Amino acid sequence: MNNLKSLRADRYYSTRELARLFRANESTIRRWADAGKLKCFKSPGGHRKFTPEHVSEFINKYHYEIMSFDLDLSHKLGKEMLSFVTKENVHILSEVFFAQAIRADKESLINILRTCYSADIPLVSIYDDIVGTAVRKTLSFRSHEKLSWAQEHLAISSILESLSQFQSFTEKGLPTSKIALCGSPTNGFQEVVLLGLSHLLEVAGWKVYNLGSNTPLEVLINATQEIAPTLIYASVEYLLENGGQNNCLKLEAAAESSGAELLYFNFYTGRLDVPERNVVGNSTKIASSFKELLPYAGKRLRSVVSRGQNLVAASNKKDAVERVNASKA
Repeated sequence: MNNLKSLRADRYYSTRELARLFRANESTIRRWADAGKLKCFKSPGGHRKFTPEHVSEFINKYHYEIMSFDLDLSHKLGKEMLSFVTKENVHILSEVFFAQAIRADKESLINILRTCYSADIPLVSIYDDIVGTAVRKTLSFRSHEKLSWAQEHLAISSILESLSQFQSFTEKGLPTSKIALCGSPTNGFQEVVLLGLSHLLEVAGWKVYNLGSNTPLEVLINATQEIAPTLIYASVEYLLENGGQNNCLKLEAAAESSGAELLYFNFYTGRLDVPERNVVGNSTKIASSFKELLPYAGKRLRSVVSRGQNLVAASNKKDAVERVNASKA
């Protein structure tokens, strides 16, 4: 659905601003204007200027979707953004993050992540509501051919690089004896999930073995036998491959043998069409968000909080906080 609330009625827009709004090149905007598709007027200096009415008419006629955040906000990613960043504005931040991902602006992506973390937005919310929303929109835009394969690849790659650098900025919790193992048989956006899962658990003090994308089932099973993890976090894509039921049974057997809990993840696509779902049974656990990781991660951890804190066990929260404070003294 087009969001015209992004347009301010009290101003004119330049060719550059509309290029950001429509995710197009400035030459494309000029071509639309010269062809009469997108109305405009020219300033005394000969520059094309567009009114909100011009933009609205174009959108309604050609059913073009625009970004739903304020253009004046999208490029303000410095110190002035810190006062704006609050939990209440997460939906706007997700739009800004998506826009910068499409532009492959890695520096801005890192700046957004660090600013959100510094503003005490929970880490799990950063992954679910900001990064996750950006990935879902990228996949949706590509499926509706509003982005090319190259644009999708650049966006996902930029998000991955920004997350890798963001991880070095956050603090890890006190080490625990818990071990996690995760992997996916496919790449692309699954790599974002694996990186996020690893980050959240490491902040909680877990030791994480991230096998990464393009991991064959046999490799995941062998790693389970060798590492004996507490939790196996596997992509639901293993169940969507040929022999999905047998894959599930093999993974369940490996998890049971090592004493691990098995949890599948199915993020961003909104699909849950596992062919053998009824055959596998209700015991198969499938998570669709980072928040759903928390109850399965040892069942003692309450929530992922941000800056300067850790995942805190509900049963001994007071002692854990005292240990953290003591370590900083």
